[in-house]
Amino acid sequence: MPRLPGGGKARCCLFGRAAMVAVAGLMLWPVTAFAATTGPSQPEWWIDRGQLYIGGTLESIGAGVDTFISRNPAPVDNETYLRVRLARVFAEGGESSPRHDFNLSSDLPKTRGRLKLIIQSERDDFESLVEQQADDSTARSSVDDEEDNDIEAALRYVWPGAPQWNPDLEIGIRSRLPLDPFVKMRIRRDFVLSDNWRFRNRHELFYYHQNGLGERSLLEFSRPLGESWFFSNSTGLQWAEREGRLEYDNIVSLIHFHRDNKRYIYRTGFFSQQQPRSQLLGYFVEAVYRRRLYKELLYAELTPGVRWLRENDFKDQTTLTFRLLMYFKN
Repeated sequence: MPRLPGGGKARCCLFGRAAMVAVAGLMLWPVTAFAATTGPSQPEWWIDRGQLYIGGTLESIGAGVDTFISRNPAPVDNETYLRVRLARVFAEGGESSPRHDFNLSSDLPKTRGRLKLIIQSERDDFESLVEQQADDSTARSSVDDEEDNDIEAALRYVWPGAPQWNPDLEIGIRSRLPLDPFVKMRIRRDFVLSDNWRFRNRHELFYYHQNGLGERSLLEFSRPLGESWFFSNSTGLQWAEREGRLEYDNIVSLIHFHRDNKRYIYRTGFFSQQQPRSQLLGYFVEAVYRRRLYKELLYAELTPGVRWLRENDFKDQTTLTFRLLMYFKN
């Protein structure tokens, strides 16, 4: 859940700093565009050059891991994907908090396409649903908190036996000390209920050496509304064995697709706890303005929101979040 310190020296791990530098450099392109005229000095040249360089680096990393695991030196094309998010959350009183995270996924085709390499900012699967929703709206890691900048690495095995349910098994480790190994199993399936209605079904069972067993489920009904609107209603459920905690949420979203490069997302929902005792944890409302700035590489989001949480006696908390998202592929 975002913390909003008034200041302090930002400390982050090597991956966090690299992500921040990459995105911060690309944040300068609108300023460059103002002064650019024609030729290779235009900002598009810088972004495309960065995509080629980072994409080539990602391909080399994926190919190296693929060769090491398969023991097959023959060159094979692989697909590697990197997402970087950089956000700043502004709260009432002028306080602000920088946030960042990254996610790298690389296919390993020499393993018959059954293995994937995952390296990402650490995700706390035992966070409450309230905190996870806040992280999804901003980014996972706080730049001001050194303990919030760990990473995790895993190998994901895609199960070939039941393609309709898309099962996979993930085995990995967190970089925090002491090291924290984990195992995750997922199944997911989409159902077509009618010409318009769709049903999405997701389940994840996970075990961490330090925190024990947990489970998370998502059930979502959705449908288009005309040509430019989309409606969804999702219910999430999360269970943590050691804490004896059972939570659920319900979130309603309405998405308006405006032209090819803009969308507006309106969301509202509530969070509740069933165990160890039944109580309302909070509710929220937010609106997201998302704009594609350049190709499929660079996006910007502006999100005003209000939250009412039990831990703050249900007093309104207003925030404004600015977020940049960058996507790299080989």
